[in-house]
Amino acid sequence: MWAASDTFSFGDLAVGIRSDPAALASRVRAILSGHAVEGLSAPSNYSIRLETPAARTKGPPRAYALYRGQCLLLRTRRRTRALRALVRCLSAHTDVRTGIVRVRHAAVVGRSRAVLLPPELSWRLEALEPRMREEGLWLVDPPLVEIDTGSGEVVLAQPELLGSPVAVEEGDETSAPAGRYPIGEWAILAAEDEPVPLEVALAAVMPSVQADMSDPAPFDGMLRTLRTTALSGVRQAAGAARLLDRIVGASAD
Repeated sequence: MWAASDTFSFGDLAVGIRSDPAALASRVRAILSGHAVEGLSAPSNYSIRLETPAARTKGPPRAYALYRGQCLLLRTRRRTRALRALVRCLSAHTDVRTGIVRVRHAAVVGRSRAVLLPPELSWRLEALEPRMREEGLWLVDPPLVEIDTGSGEVVLAQPELLGSPVAVEEGDETSAPAGRYPIGEWAILAAEDEPVPLEVALAAVMPSVQADMSDPAPFDGMLRTLRTTALSGVRQAAGAARLLDRIVGASAD
């Protein structure tokens, strides 16, 4: 059972969103209040909920989960991060910017550079977040990372819908600083921590590009970006200390 099942309109797009429990549903409605639609029931395109341990096999006692259809996009300890992820996913449908490509990957930014990592490491990166902050690093809100394929930079900005900024939680200062960050390294899930060839990176990255398959421009842009980026493998079971050291090194000037 869900506390709420609502329909919201963004231009010509109607989106159904389920949410649970009631407190979370109330926050979703508040954030998207200007887009609520009465008398229309769209399919549940997105679902956001606070999961209990019985609903999953691993993770902490409390975790917020975001789904698109039946696909898990994000699991996080933080309600704010889950809400921002929902807004960013909705923005991917409504706010298309020339030269900006969204990919489903994890990312960490330092003072001047970004490191792209496999989405499978998102949960571990969140656990490392306090230690990363001590090193001057920020975890980019998952599940989508925006990349300017002209400059090869990760672009961070406040969540928007139809061009208007969206305040997810009052006084929230946990999001990474807005700005543009050159990519210091792009890590691909692999058996060894070593450089990977371009074709391996393409096979891992291209399916994660959030774009119309009939439009070759975003995929051509990603190909150009990957050709000029340091590509390497990272093991899913890499030790926390080693993973942190690697991120610190790749994000440095």
